[in-house]
Amino acid sequence: MTELSNQAALRLRHVPGFALLVLLAACAAPRAGVDFEGKLDVLGPTPDLVAAGLPGDWVSQGRAGPGQARVVERDGVPALRLVPGGGGFIVARRLDAALLMSPYLSWSWNMENHGEGLHPVRLIVGFHGGHPDSAGRDRSALAWLGAALPLHDRSFAIAWADSALRRGSVLKPEGAEGPRAPLYIARGGRENANTWWLETLDLERIYRELWPGDDASRARVVFVGLAVTPAPFEAPAAFVSGIRLSR
Repeated sequence: MTELSNQAALRLRHVPGFALLVLLAACAAPRAGVDFEGKLDVLGPTPDLVAAGLPGDWVSQGRAGPGQARVVERDGVPALRLVPGGGGFIVARRLDAALLMSPYLSWSWNMENHGEGLHPVRLIVGFHGGHPDSAGRDRSALAWLGAALPLHDRSFAIAWADSALRRGSVLKPEGAEGPRAPLYIARGGRENANTWWLETLDLERIYRELWPGDDASRARVVFVGLAVTPAPFEAPAAFVSGIRLSR
């Protein structure tokens, strides 16, 4: 994927209706669905994002400190700015989309250089229905996030790494001290930091590679969101815009 030269491509994705870190009532659980073309704009920040209130198909968990989550313009692009520090938090949208009908996840991000390892801000995607025992509830993969996420039996995170050479690699769970959910490295490297990148992932392909014993034809995307892992001190920021599901 190449660097964006025309920021107007990002602006086309911006849709209203998102705000941060308002805990929803547990009894209300509406879900957003795709349109007749299999498309759904999951997140497109606008200036009234925080004031508008969090719609009922969003969930949040954890608490962001002052300035940790807000809408800004980065190089002329409206974006959600996330700054790690302190406890972790998440914002995710409840969805109901057949994986085979809407397999592509696209978004734009601009990541400040964070040094070694993985950037603390990740995208998260959850699925339900493809696992041989989909009646079970799997929250353990993202245990530190708490119980706010919808019922799901599979999930993985999409991360930015410290090296561009790690792009396309997957980190799988390695026991109690390892990652609790698979991590897919979408991009990375100091040379790619502080620049807008437009990404598109084939979720169906990744799902089949991660869980070959599942029936992907029965899997549904049940949430897409952003997670900020806990950090002992303020870390470099991430800017995210234009998250979309499509076919």
